[in-house]
Amino acid sequence: MIESSQKCSNCGELLSPDSQFCENCGHPVSEKETRNVKDIVKIKENANRYLVLIVAIIVVFLAGAILLPNVFSDPEKKANDLMVDCHKLKVDGKYFEAITCYDNALKIYPESDTAYLNKGICIGLIDDNERDEKAANCFERAYEFNSSNEEALFQAGMTKYFENLDCKGAIVYLSKIKSESYKCKVSNALYYCYNRTGDISKEKDALKMIQECQRSQNISLS
Repeated sequence: MIESSQKCSNCGELLSPDSQFCENCGHPVSEKETRNVKDIVKIKENANRYLVLIVAIIVVFLAGAILLPNVFSDPEKKANDLMVDCHKLKVDGKYFEAITCYDNALKIYPESDTAYLNKGICIGLIDDNERDEKAANCFERAYEFNSSNEEALFQAGMTKYFENLDCKGAIVYLSKIKSESYKCKVSNALYYCYNRTGDISKEKDALKMIQECQRSQNISLS
């Protein structure tokens, strides 16, 4: 209950808002005094309401200042910034630490083909009985999020070819590579896989690709 600051004109005791007599000395309260008491109480009530409103506004503002940067920040950029450290760990041969780092980057931005690609490469370099399958899964995820990532196609295809001898699986990825920089790397694998699957036409195309690569290498060496 809000108390007034209006006092009895006779004894100085604080008056209640609706009192007609002073509770201390019994002196009659004038109409003016009663009105003053009610006005004071109303002012205090309004002041308290405004105080509550101001506090609420401040709380909302502070909450926004804390939460909005996280809402509007670019998760892809944050993940890429973190991966600078991940790449250093990878280069230094700290593959387990690098894998953990790439996992943290994926928690920030789950669609990072770069994180999946490099995580897969690191998995392929550690001593793990299931490393081939785990690495292949990472490369496939990288391709899923970025179908133009030819390094992911290359790694996925070669993992299936070298580790699992899964020629059909290797063809799915390696045959999608179009850039010249990768053609010579995958030509032998494609030739072997087309031979194994009995695709004579594609086998001949792969053989031509091998011969072209050999000619270009001879020219560059001469």
